Amino acid sequence: NVKGAAIKVVAVVLAILLVVVLVFGVLIYGYKSDNSAVKAVAAVVPYPVERVNGHFVSYSDYLFEVDLNERGYQNNAKLNNQPAADFNSADGKKLVVQFKQHSLQTLENYALEAQLASQRKVKVSNADVNNLINQLYQKYGGKDTLLKLLNQTYGWNLGDLQKVIRWQLLEQD
Repeated sequence: NVKGAAIKVVAVVLAILLVVVLVFGVLIYGYKSDNSAVKAVAAVVPYPVERVNGHFVSYSDYLFEVDLNERGYQNNAKLNNQPAADFNSADGKKLVVQFKQHSLQTLENYALEAQLASQRKVKVSNADVNNLINQLYQKYGGKDTLLKLLNQTYGWNLGDLQKVIRWQLLEQD
């Protein structure tokens, strides 16, 4: 029976997806993992890391913010001719704890601002985001130059830049 076989295939696929979601949930919540596989899955599956006034903050956004703090710290050290931090050392681990706390606080603030903007019916359009990005392209020597710089400095792509610009514009309104 073709219909029965199709149902079995769908059931097996759903079972596999459920196992994957559970395994990565354990890696996230049990081990606080931030490896590339977890980052990739967290970008697709919106695992919550925190709840702010009934709204969830995603683990993906949390990892993004922690990475931003770590890279920012390393870049500042480089600009000030200081050695790069070893985040596996005792002092480095203390810094990472601070980055994680700061990241949660930042995301909490973003969530509150987004909720307030929603209540006030403030929206940031794609056109607003793209206009600001186009201004940045002009200021920093073109699209390729800016995206290369952002990738080297923060590991960002265009989507990451759009997310940050959207947060910043929402914060201004």
